[in-house]
Amino acid sequence: RPTAVNLSDAATKLQNLVSRTAETAKDAKSIFQVFIEAAEAMLVDDVADNKAIGSHGAEFLQRQLGSSRNISVLTHCNTGSLATAGYGTALGVIRALHSGGVLEKAFCTETRPFNQ
Repeated sequence: RPTAVNLSDAATKLQNLVSRTAETAKDAKSIFQVFIEAAEAMLVDDVADNKAIGSHGAEFLQRQLGSSRNISVLTHCNTGSLATAGYGTALGVIRALHSGGVLEKAFCTETRPFNQ
C-alpha cells in the first residue's frame, strides 16, 4: 500500500539515476530524457500495482461475502491520486467492484490533505 515513503523513495531513485547519468552524459538533454523515461516507467508500474491490489481486494471481498451480493465498502484513507499515481489502492478495490457490477455504495470518510 502506498505511503509517504513511496514518494521519497521515488525521488531518491530519480536523484541517484540523474547523478549516475550525469557522470557520462554528453548534454543536459540526455539526462532529462533518462529522467523522463524512468519517471514514466514508475508511473506505469504504480498503476499496474494499484490495479492488481484493486483486483485482489475485490476478489477477496466477493469470496468472503458471496459473489451474488451487492457490496458496500468504507475506506478511511486517501484512496486515489493523492496517494498514488492516479488509480488508487483502496479506490482500486472500489473501481474493481464497480466494474464488476457488485458495488452498491462506497463510503469515503477521510478527505486529506484538507485540514491535515
